[in-house]
Amino acid sequence: MTNTKQHVQQPKLFNAEELSIRQEKARKRYLTGYMEHSSFRFPATEMFNFPRWEDALDFVEKMTKEGRERYTLTPIQTAVGYVGLRYYKEKSILDQELIELDAKVEEEYRQELESFNNQQKALLTEQLLQAELNKERKKEEDRLSKLRIKAEQEANEYFQSAMESK
Repeated sequence: MTNTKQHVQQPKLFNAEELSIRQEKARKRYLTGYMEHSSFRFPATEMFNFPRWEDALDFVEKMTKEGRERYTLTPIQTAVGYVGLRYYKEKSILDQELIELDAKVEEEYRQELESFNNQQKALLTEQLLQAELNKERKKEEDRLSKLRIKAEQEANEYFQSAMESK
């Protein structure tokens, strides 16, 4: 049995700068895409498929007029009878999803802080309890030791007086 003493750490407090860094990282991941379960995910984009290049070009012209930006981190997908283009979602949708993402990141950060602080509180509680139990155990051992010494003295006196009377 190994006895590794864990040290209680200072509570972690909410840090707006740390939250900002986490939110920026999540936003970048959301906007550029990421690998998940052996597949790429592009949550900020929509995929549009066309059977002919002409249809794809007409669509590109339409999207340009609307001010929509094509997602350029992946190439245009082509095959015989197929053209696939990725565009960022509409700005209003992107803005709303980024607000929701920021709120989710903040909630996860706050939960992480609360969980860490609760773990440290539980660890400190357990350590304080063990310290008190050790004190009580030491007191009891000392009390028993004194009783043992007293009983031993009484037994010695009894045997000594019994041997002297014979």
